[in-house]
Amino acid sequence: MSEDASPLASLSLTHVYYDPTDPVSLLCAYLSLLPQALMIVYATLLLSTREVEVLLLFTGQLACEAANFILKRVIKEARPPHLPGTRGYGMPSSHAQFVAFWSLSVGLFMLVRHGSSARVRSRVEGQKKGKDEDKGEGEAKAVVDGAKPWPLPARLLISLLALMVAGSVAASRIYLGYHTPRQVLAGLLAGTICAVGWFVLTSVARSWGLIDWLLTLPLARMVLLRDLIVDEDPCWAGWERWEWRKRDGGRKVAGSLTRAAEKMKIARGLMKLAGESLVAARERRVKAGNTVGEVVNEAREMMKTAGEMIEMAGEMIKTGEETISTGEKMRPTGEEMIQVGRDMIGTAEEVMEIAKGMIKTVDEQTSK
Repeated sequence: MSEDASPLASLSLTHVYYDPTDPVSLLCAYLSLLPQALMIVYATLLLSTREVEVLLLFTGQLACEAANFILKRVIKEARPPHLPGTRGYGMPSSHAQFVAFWSLSVGLFMLVRHGSSARVRSRVEGQKKGKDEDKGEGEAKAVVDGAKPWPLPARLLISLLALMVAGSVAASRIYLGYHTPRQVLAGLLAGTICAVGWFVLTSVARSWGLIDWLLTLPLARMVLLRDLIVDEDPCWAGWERWEWRKRDGGRKVAGSLTRAAEKMKIARGLMKLAGESLVAARERRVKAGNTVGEVVNEAREMMKTAGEMIEMAGEMIKTGEETISTGEKMRPTGEEMIQVGRDMIGTAEEVMEIAKGMIKTVDEQTSK
């Protein structure tokens, strides 16, 4: 490297100094990376759920960071001097402000927003009433469990854990020497003010209908933004729909196939009876001098219909084999589909025989 080259710099976003001989110092270094990890969590949740609640929380977190950026440049208080290589201002601590906003926002959501909405209660009652009409009591209860708010002890525990994590991150900044206790306390206070203020602001926006209006904008519709996280658990709702599709879909297919099998048995008997009657009728018409070509055309139509039945039966047998390959639970359904296909082939073969008999009868009558 030439003497005129600029010195290399490190990316301070993830650069943390710690004492390698101190296990607590290493733990504190990892805790210092929590804000970066939470930003990834925000982005992942937003992309996977498209929930406006996540977007609001993410936006508030960014606004809190912007406030910290401004406060540092207004106050201009330096970091503790003994740590080498540090740069930037230290008042208030951005880590402490970040986790304070995050933990309080989680707590406010769990204790105030989650479970307090009348929409949740009305949706639960509406779902249970609707599902009770089609399902048993046990099934109806399972359907609405995903819409019920978490019990208060669980919400308190999550809120407490979030606060404990925030406190650990804040303490780690003092332990590593990046901030003084006063700077960390100032960060916690600033994060608390931002969290409460943002929660009040978004609550007012909801009460005025601004969030609902936001969801009607073309951009919101284009990115599939929604507002369901209070009404339903996204994980449970997805699993629930999957269970419904398996259970209801299997019942519908099995019911349809059972009805189809019964109809095929009836149709098979009727086709045989009708074919015998047609043969007898054609014999009488030929003897009476009716057109031979008319009888032949009728026979050809019957053979064409039989060919279509065989083709349809082949598709049903193939579908039945594919259904069996999906798992043991669907084996009875697949076997029933295969049996229906075989019945259709049997009926088609009988129709073929009847048509051939008609043509044979014509030949015998015309040869006399």
